[in-house]
Amino acid sequence: FMGLKLKATSEGVFYGLPEGVYRAAPGLSQSMIKPLAISPGHFQEARANPAKATAVMFFGRIAHHLLLTPKLPKFWAVRPMEFDLRSPAGKAWKNANYGKAWVDWETWTNICGAVTAAAKHPVVAAALKNGKREVSWFRFYKHGKAKVRRRGRIDLVTPGAALCDFKFVEDAREHSFSKQVYDLKYYLQGAYYLDGYN
Repeated sequence: FMGLKLKATSEGVFYGLPEGVYRAAPGLSQSMIKPLAISPGHFQEARANPAKATAVMFFGRIAHHLLLTPKLPKFWAVRPMEFDLRSPAGKAWKNANYGKAWVDWETWTNICGAVTAAAKHPVVAAALKNGKREVSWFRFYKHGKAKVRRRGRIDLVTPGAALCDFKFVEDAREHSFSKQVYDLKYYLQGAYYLDGYN
């Protein structure tokens, strides 16, 4: 797939599709329909002015990378603890890591802890060992003469009847995560992926 574009008519499940190819391909993703569920105006606004990545989202992106695609090049650099960026060594470090996102040492420690805890869980470990990572799907939804291509990218597809999507949270207690499922509309993502993949 490297260097290629996915045809606008392509449909099905794709293994090993680079993220850049998936992102560049046309199609309606679950993140797009969340504002659409509020109103068409919200959808247009979200498309015209995408939300900036938050610290929490950045944490999740790095953790996702470490857990699922650790062999791909890192897009970040960890700032050494108690490091003066104004010193000669600090300036050299900045130059060496130009263009990368910087992560402070405390955040990096927390990310590593979260990824290690997830990877050591017996169910997660088995899924990572036997599953297919970063699986992309494209399906057409048809209504009369109108049709729209939907798309999704699943973190992990297991050999059994499970699609996995990893969420890194500050509070994993059931009542707290249940609230997050509702607030961030994870239930919508789950239904969208199950329907599209199946």
